[in-house]
Amino acid sequence: MLYFFIFAVCFLFAVGLSFVIKKIATKYNIVDDPASAPERKIQKKPIALLGGVAVYLAFAIGVLVFNKYILVDSIALKNLTGGMLGGFIIIIGGIFDDKLDLPARIQILFPLAATLVVI
Repeated sequence: MLYFFIFAVCFLFAVGLSFVIKKIATKYNIVDDPASAPERKIQKKPIALLGGVAVYLAFAIGVLVFNKYILVDSIALKNLTGGMLGGFIIIIGGIFDDKLDLPARIQILFPLAATLVVI
């Protein structure tokens, strides 16, 4: 039941943060605009990007708030730290890609760096 509660709190964080991140993405024009490639887009109006940031922040807040319940014998602090840093690198890569539309040869560097951090 405790883990369900933690999940529910993190879910609510993610929902609330999604609205905040949507406003930030719209303000800084980090949107998927259908006018940029109308033959490939099915939406009619721009859609805010950066949704992964809200999910990662909700997860990170959950880990910080509930760390004494998460850090048990099966999950060591170094493993959790490595996973959090790897996720942070992925999020940074996603932000850059959403804003700058990076080519694939640059995009792949972020997951590779995250993998090395986790290992």
